Amino acid sequence: MSEEQNISSWADQILLGGKLAFAQELEGVPKVRFPVDARRIDDIGPRSEKLFQQYLQKAALVVWAGPLGRWEEEKFRQGTAAIARFLLQNKIKTIVGGGDTLAALKTLGLREQFYFCSTGGGAMLEYLAHGDLVALAALRAKKK
Repeated sequence: MSEEQNISSWADQILLGGKLAFAQELEGVPKVRFPVDARRIDDIGPRSEKLFQQYLQKAALVVWAGPLGRWEEEKFRQGTAAIARFLLQNKIKTIVGGGDTLAALKTLGLREQFYFCSTGGGAMLEYLAHGDLVALAALRAKKK
């Protein structure tokens, strides 16, 4: 079972942006939602913002790993900014992972307002998908 399929077994929705918005191998994975108007990998568009907000409105907890586009350029920050502000305005508990996501939120002046932030986005997703990390398993094995 792939990580995406494993995560989709417990996630209500998996919303994609950036490079993952064009990941054809994720088509058909349950609960994966692609942007409807992404501009290449640069940003999600306004229709996707609204669609994603509809999904997020129902969420009690959001796990966010990765910005929704090339946030480094101001003209491509809109999607990430809109979703971040929506989550904060609606007081949706959000766990944020990944150095790029944290950098984007810091640039937007929003990083400190989120519930929990980790620079380890890939490790966070790995742990959530599989319930363990290779490094942690190695440390436990070494203790024995």
